[in-house]
Amino acid sequence: MTTAPVSGSDEILLSGLLIKASDITGSSTVDLKASTVTWTGGFSTNTSGVSLNWKWGAAVYSANTTVANAAANMNNLNVKPTHTNACGYNNGDHAGTPEAKKIQQSVIGGARGGGGSNFTGSWSGTQNVAPCFTAGSAGASMSSGQSSGSSSVETSGSASAATSGISPNSNVCSATGGLSTLTMTYEGRNGPSTGATVTGNPNDLAAAYIIVTGGSPATTLYSGGASFSSTSDPGSAYLVIGTAGGAKLPGQVKATIYTARGGATVETVTFDTSCTNPINVGDYFGSLRVSGGSP
Repeated sequence: MTTAPVSGSDEILLSGLLIKASDITGSSTVDLKASTVTWTGGFSTNTSGVSLNWKWGAAVYSANTTVANAAANMNNLNVKPTHTNACGYNNGDHAGTPEAKKIQQSVIGGARGGGGSNFTGSWSGTQNVAPCFTAGSAGASMSSGQSSGSSSVETSGSASAATSGISPNSNVCSATGGLSTLTMTYEGRNGPSTGATVTGNPNDLAAAYIIVTGGSPATTLYSGGASFSSTSDPGSAYLVIGTAGGAKLPGQVKATIYTARGGATVETVTFDTSCTNPINVGDYFGSLRVSGGSP
């Protein structure tokens, strides 16, 4: 079990693991592109109003003596616990970076990293959970991921958390009203919508392209693909609606869901984001479900 603060850095290391490629594939010469790495976690909090964004990365290191010795004693890695300066590591390395220089010299391209100075691999898509305020019990469970590469693979999970007043089935709007971001998931078909104008239904369309606009003149707040049934990237169902400058969202937004980029329209959803009425985690607006937000 890892106990982490809810503030102090934009990245706080949760957990890490060093895996031999041969332990996954049965051969040190087999590429890991067909291998799936799944991270799962139970989250609970003793602090009310916590929302947590969770992501993971994987990097590949050569199977040499230095790496083998580190595997025997993980303390030899000198892992950096946060993104900001911490524990004497005054640099911009990501949380989960092994600061032992001989280890860093062993990083190679593969998995989610390209070698060089990418010691953790690129982060996955962000997943959002809102743990229940119930001390001693897990508030949420998540899984994610696929990584590829060869040799020794180091994977790590990172999280950032903030007290934003979010817990399951609670209002994501702040007391001052308005949101700067709204995190949603594409669910593939319509749920029981609350206060939204909905036209159409994706009817289990697995992969869609979504554009969200708002304001006058209309500004694009999100555009990208989403897939609710993706096995290669479960985080791809998530979309974060926000303005380029971090200002408050317009009072009303419109989401248009297409079969593909430039494809046919399957659904339009117009809904209020002014926080005049509560917006709760779990609320559906057509085929989009609220999973978090920030004031």
